[in-house]
Amino acid sequence: MEGVTIVVGVAGPSGAGKTVFTDKVASFLPGIAIICMDNYNDSSLVIDGNYDDPRIVDYEILLDNIKSLRAGNSADIPIYDFKLSRRVGYRRLEHPSTRIVIVEGIYALCEKLRPFLDLRVSITGGVHFDLVKRVLRDINRSGQAPEDIIHQISETVYPMYKVFIEPDLATAHIKIQGKDRSLVADIGKKLGLEGSYIPRSYIEQIQLEKLTAEVVALPEDLKNKLSL
Repeated sequence: MEGVTIVVGVAGPSGAGKTVFTDKVASFLPGIAIICMDNYNDSSLVIDGNYDDPRIVDYEILLDNIKSLRAGNSADIPIYDFKLSRRVGYRRLEHPSTRIVIVEGIYALCEKLRPFLDLRVSITGGVHFDLVKRVLRDINRSGQAPEDIIHQISETVYPMYKVFIEPDLATAHIKIQGKDRSLVADIGKKLGLEGSYIPRSYIEQIQLEKLTAEVVALPEDLKNKLSL
């Protein structure tokens, strides 16, 4: 199949390890092209501060970029500034020498992209880095306060995942899950990944902690009834 460009979609909930996985693949296969869907945000489409709504993705430019790379051409990829919450320019992405393009993002397996994907990969279930590090990363990237980020994850990111992302993950050809703490820790060590392992996705962990806090705050008589 000489000359054919393969497009791979890598999707999963926030904090599932998509970027870590993609970066590791790139270290094994230098010369692949990586498209991060975060750069296709269109801030003019944001409603009520919900940056996880799939409708804010500029699919027109994204599909044009994918089609161009599939055809063996270069593509002008948007650059999105998270602190300014807007697009600040473009960068030229040359057609990869490996003829492999990875599209990475929470909506990378959505219905609009699936016809252009030769391989669909979902990553769910485990995070091989510390939750605090992820929050710090979001603080540095967007400038938000920690409590605002946690509230956003619990009230917006998680519902968006359940409604829009999780159903698309079922269409994956390859499903990578990490529920076994010791197994994932061993594989992570072999891959050179460092940090603690949480046997849940980032947003699942936040949601669990929120639920636990709410239960702890319940009156004792109600907690006793719930335990029956």
